[in-house]
Amino acid sequence: PKVARCQECHADAENFDINGVQTEVEAMLDELHAIFVERGMLNPETDLWVASASAPLVVPEAVANAMWNYKFVIYDKSMGVHNSAYTKALLEAALEEMKK
Repeated sequence: PKVARCQECHADAENFDINGVQTEVEAMLDELHAIFVERGMLNPETDLWVASASAPLVVPEAVANAMWNYKFVIYDKSMGVHNSAYTKALLEAALEEMKK
């Protein structure tokens, strides 16, 4: 990855786990992943949502929002580096919903 700009402030550009943010985000992602797999919503082998051959996965809106938050953070790939407060808020909201 292109990290020259990051290195202006962060000499150790190989480690962006500032104040443990990435560790915390990874733990929340792992917890959500486990919940989705346990509920039969996420295939642990492919990390794809589970759907039948005839219909897509149908879930309540709040669960769909939790799923969206999870995938949003996964696809960003920064593990919270780009906006740690927002990233953590998304995952905390998703966990709150999925733990109901």
